Amino acid sequence: MVKSKISRMDKIIKDKSKPGPGDYDAPGAFAKTQTRVYASTMAKTKIISFAEETALRKKNIPSSDAYNVTEKAYDKISRSPKSLMRMRP
Repeated sequence: MVKSKISRMDKIIKDKSKPGPGDYDAPGAFAKTQTRVYASTMAKTKIISFAEETALRKKNIPSSDAYNVTEKAYDKISRSPKSLMRMRP
């Protein structure tokens, strides 16, 4: 094995603009991650229940009574899958 004349530590290029591994304030940084600020706000609008909210969203959809259903429409209703299977060869 051939030994290099340059040591490994001489190959490391140190950047003076970046801090070293021991330059950080570790306890202070850890404390910042542990503190929590609980802030809650109250809604300034009227509180609406789930049922009322759903009714308000669906009020523009016409009811089933709005459609005109004729007798011909009842003849076009499809059969159940079981009865269709019996009819197939």
